[in-house]
Amino acid sequence: MEAERQRLAEELVHLQQKKSALELQVHNLSVFHDFLEQLVKLSKFNEVQEQANHFESLLHFKDQLSQRDDGDQDRINKLRTELVTLEDHSRLMMVHRRNQLSHLQTELEKTCSEAFLWEQKWNRIQETAAKKTLLLGKIKMATLNLYEMTGSPLDKGGNIIEENDTDAQLEKIQEFFLDHSDIVIQFLSTKGQNISHISNK
Repeated sequence: MEAERQRLAEELVHLQQKKSALELQVHNLSVFHDFLEQLVKLSKFNEVQEQANHFESLLHFKDQLSQRDDGDQDRINKLRTELVTLEDHSRLMMVHRRNQLSHLQTELEKTCSEAFLWEQKWNRIQETAAKKTLLLGKIKMATLNLYEMTGSPLDKGGNIIEENDTDAQLEKIQEFFLDHSDIVIQFLSTKGQNISHISNK
C-alpha cells in the first residue's frame, strides 16, 4: 500500500512537470498564434486555420519548386558537363587541324622546292636541246655546202639526193675525197714545196 502511494506520488510529480513543460511550450507558441491572428486581420483569410492551410499549400508548392529546381539543376549540370566535353573535343580537333595544316604546309614547301629544281633541270635540258639542234643545223648546212661543192647532185644509182638526207650527202662527200685523193696529195705536196722554197729565200 505504501509502495503504491509512493508510485502514485512520483507519477503525479512527473505529470505536473510534464504539464508545466507543455504550458511553457504553449506559452512560447502563443506568440506565433498571436502573429497568425494579426496576419489573418491583414490578409483575405478569416480564420487562423485557413491561414495555416494556406501556408501549408505554400510550403508544398515550395517543395515542388525545390524538386523542380533540383531537376533543372541536374539538367544544367549535365549540359554543363556536355559543354565542357564538347569544348575539349573542339580544342583537340583544332590542335589536330593545326598539325595537319602545318604538315601540309611543309609538304607544299617541299613540293615547291622540288618543282623549282625540276624546272631548272627542264630549262637546262631545253637549252642543251636547243644548242644541239642549232649545232645539228650547222652541221647539216656545212654538209650540204660541201656536197654541193662536189658538183654532183646524184648518188651512185643516179638518184637525186634530198637536201635533208645528210647521211647520203656525207657518203657522197667521202666518195668525192676518195676519188680525188691524188689531187689532194699533189696539192699538199705542191703547197709544201712552195713553203720550203719561200723559207730558203
